[in-house]
Parts: sequence; structure tokens; C-alpha cells
Amino acid sequence: MMKDSTPKTSEPQQPRKLMGCFRLLLFLVLLIGGMGYFAIQSLLGCACGPSRESEAKSILGAVNRGQQRYYTEYQQFAQTFNELEKTGFSISDFNGEYYVFGVLGGENQGLFVAYGIDNKKNGTRDYVGGINFNVDKKEFNTIMCRIHNQDNDYRITNPHTAITNYGEVSDENSEIKCNEGEEVR
Repeated sequence: MMKDSTPKTSEPQQPRKLMGCFRLLLFLVLLIGGMGYFAIQSLLGCACGPSRESEAKSILGAVNRGQQRYYTEYQQFAQTFNELEKTGFSISDFNGEYYVFGVLGGENQGLFVAYGIDNKKNGTRDYVGGINFNVDKKEFNTIMCRIHNQDNDYRITNPHTAITNYGEVSDENSEIKCNEGEEVR
């Protein structure tokens, strides 16, 4: 009987080395994939704020149009949402998921606000909208301001001073502008 003269290689050990490399590679892929998953989740969480703010902008825009209709018919701005219902809006139109909305009362105020329910958690900011009617030019001017004071969790400190020249104005002082926050178009 002849003996095999080829040297014996460690064939049984090669699969073990390959399995060890495969396990290491699998572990690294899972680790990097998991880190990527959490990175994407945190980025998406930050990106939700602007889309949630669209709720405030859209409803404040609707209030603005309602105020124009109300003024055209009654020669004053609505002081409550119930008064705005006379222009065809339903009070349920103003129920938001991330915001609470309000029309600030007082004769010819022309102010409306969107208070974030939890700005810090939702990544949102408060908004204040204003409208004026220039009695000399017979035209409406509107503005929407987004609060940018991070120290106050993006809260409106005083809606009555957040906008200049709201309500009825005359030709010489008709420019409506944001005092608190930045103008949003």
C-alpha cells in the first residue's frame, strides 16, 4: 500500500478561518447599518419641524383670507373664529395637530396667532399673522412672522408688539412688518 506523499494541509482549518472572517464582516455590516439607521432617524426627526410648520402657515393663510372677506362685508376685522364662520369657514378648519390657533380680539385688530403645542418636542415655532387695510388706498396688506427666538423655545412673547401697523391704517403709515421674528412668504 502506497502512502500519499502530498503534504497534508490544514483543510479542516480553512473553513474555520473563513467562518471567523465572515462573522467579523457580518458584525461590521450590522454595526454600520445600525449606526446608519439611527443617524437617518435623527435626521428625519429634525426635518419634521418645517413640514409641521406648514400646518400653521396654511391655516394662518386661510384666516388671513377670511379676515379680508369679513372686512369687505362688515368694515372691520373679525374678533373671533365664530365671526370668521360668517365668511364660510368652519371652526373645525382651525383644529391643528401641532398648533393652537387664535384670533386676537379688539376692534380692528387684524392679528391672528399659531401657538405651537410643544415647540421643543415637535421642532416647530410660533407664528403670528397680521393684516391691515389702508383706508386711503383701499387695499389690504398682510404679513406672517415666524418667531426665531430659540432662548424662549420659539414662543411669541407679545403678539400685540410682534407686528407693526396692523388693523386700519392711513396712507402715511401703511407698511406692515415683523418686529419679533422673520417674515415668511
